[in-house]
Amino acid sequence: MIASQKGCSEIWEGLALDWSIMAAPTLTKTDLELGVKGLFYPNNHDEVEPPVTAPVMPYHDDSNTSKV
Repeated sequence: MIASQKGCSEIWEGLALDWSIMAAPTLTKTDLELGVKGLFYPNNHDEVEPPVTAPVMPYHDDSNTSKV
């Protein structure tokens, strides 16, 4: 199913997500780590990448109490 979408998914009526996976996912017995670059855009407009950098997202690890 994911491969058939070719990196573009309509996630809501009129709203699409253009996405790509930057590296192979990491799978452990407790986690699935996956980095995705994505861009939301209206279906009736061209894609325009914003001129800002995405923030670093926090990571929660139940097995390590010192993390977020």
